[in-house]
Amino acid sequence: MSYLKINTIFVVFLIKYCLIAFIPCIFCYIIRHKRPNEEVSTLVLYEIERLRRDHPYSMTVNHFHDHYEIYYLLSGKRYYFIQDRSYLIQEGDLVFIDKNELHKTRNADVHHHERILLSFDDSWIRSIDEDASTHLLVPFQQKQHIFFPNRYESHSS
Repeated sequence: MSYLKINTIFVVFLIKYCLIAFIPCIFCYIIRHKRPNEEVSTLVLYEIERLRRDHPYSMTVNHFHDHYEIYYLLSGKRYYFIQDRSYLIQEGDLVFIDKNELHKTRNADVHHHERILLSFDDSWIRSIDEDASTHLLVPFQQKQHIFFPNRYESHSS
């Protein structure tokens, strides 16, 4: 089994069994710091957002940002545009968005959807473990973008 697949299976497990069970809506881990003669500023190291829409929704513009994103679709179907390609994603699919990568989502044939979005920056992933951070970022650097855990056939040994 490839290292990428093992990493991705771990992320699916984390999102499915930990985040869904313990994150009711939106949770942010925030560090506040103050320097002399400055206002308090806020640095968001990671953010977890769970959102359900019961109406049609499409992002109007492509966008990018300086943090990583993991998008997990709990229900529904969406088109996910990344760089120069569109992907049809459905319930259980996982999307990896690298830093500064152009992307947006739009409606598919099903208008309702529910998703979890995990956003984090380099400093948060390095705070876990500097050596491990290299391995944890592999799914983003592989440019595979979409992982379809529910679409793999199980094989018996």
